[in-house]
Amino acid sequence: MNEVELLVDSGTLLGECPVWDVKENVLYWIDIDGHKINCYDPSSCNNETRKLPFKAGSLAIRKQGGLLLAMSNGFYNYDFKNEILESRECDPEPDRKDNRLNDGRCDPGGRFWVGSMNDLRRIQGQYEGNLYCYHPDGECVSQNLPVGVANGLAFSPDERYMFFADTMRETVWRFDYDKDQGKIRNQQVFLNLKNLSGKPDGACVDADGCYWLAHIYGWKVARYTPKGKLDREIQLPFPKPSMCAFGGSKLDTLFITSISTKHDKSNGEKKYSGGLFAVNPGVSGIPEPNFSA
Repeated sequence: MNEVELLVDSGTLLGECPVWDVKENVLYWIDIDGHKINCYDPSSCNNETRKLPFKAGSLAIRKQGGLLLAMSNGFYNYDFKNEILESRECDPEPDRKDNRLNDGRCDPGGRFWVGSMNDLRRIQGQYEGNLYCYHPDGECVSQNLPVGVANGLAFSPDERYMFFADTMRETVWRFDYDKDQGKIRNQQVFLNLKNLSGKPDGACVDADGCYWLAHIYGWKVARYTPKGKLDREIQLPFPKPSMCAFGGSKLDTLFITSISTKHDKSNGEKKYSGGLFAVNPGVSGIPEPNFSA
């Protein structure tokens, strides 16, 4: 698989958050605006879909089984097979009804980090979102980090750094990360993508410590070295890649979600936008940490 392959022609409205389950050998992924969660099985090429009552921005595999969903009104446990949704009674922003939780990821310590955003209006210069660390014991800690559209969360394989992006600011930051305490510090610009092709969306890291970023509106995913230098790009047949994640039995397949193009300029965009894709980039990823509750 040296070329980009269309796996699921779903016409997803807002595909996001592909997460590989190493135990079940399946890929979970979300359609935020469609209120759906999917489970793709590469062995059968079957994609199962479940309808959700609210928007889910991101997910994680739970250590004790099932999924953790970051939804528009807080955190939920979810049993995909039996379609059971259970609230964890924690909403980080109960007084901000226009906001929802967006990009999220588990850290190596079993906590879930997630950013929020205003889902109704996105005005340049108004940063109405925030970043949170949700602990297995139910504590949710605000990082007091105003953002426009939270994205790009990833952790380096040596567990020293956390990456986080704001699509609105067209910037990816790197933080020093403390696995034992679940804290971050020393915010530094990792990538400044202003005036370049596409904006930063979802991301992941590979076993070499390189950062893979989906460039929404940029028709590509790109690999950046640990020092923030562009290593290579994979051109895509659609304009809005939203996130990428490593999976497969050897963690050497890069899965890519996408967003439907409402005002398509060509039949090519109509054909590919909103699907689930995969490519073999020649490198491997790392297992996704589980949420420890």
